[in-house]
Amino acid sequence: MVRPQQSNVVTLSDLKKCSMCTKFFNTFVNWVKYYEQESSEGERATVTDGEEELSDWDRYCLEEYEALMADDQENEEPEDMYVIHSPFTM
Repeated sequence: MVRPQQSNVVTLSDLKKCSMCTKFFNTFVNWVKYYEQESSEGERATVTDGEEELSDWDRYCLEEYEALMADDQENEEPEDMYVIHSPFTM
């Protein structure tokens, strides 16, 4: 989880470099959150963007953006459809 530079000491810089520092702190400080993380870990699929794992907030924003874009495309009229009025009909 945390790979300290010195084997017997964990420094703040070691924790900042760790991508799972929230789990590290929850293990010792907030056992309720740690338990929730451990029990729901298998239920939720991990969404990655390249090498970076998306947070819950980023994932929510991405889903909402995609929904808005889909809504916008449904409401958009095609540009190649025109109403043509014939001068010969009344």
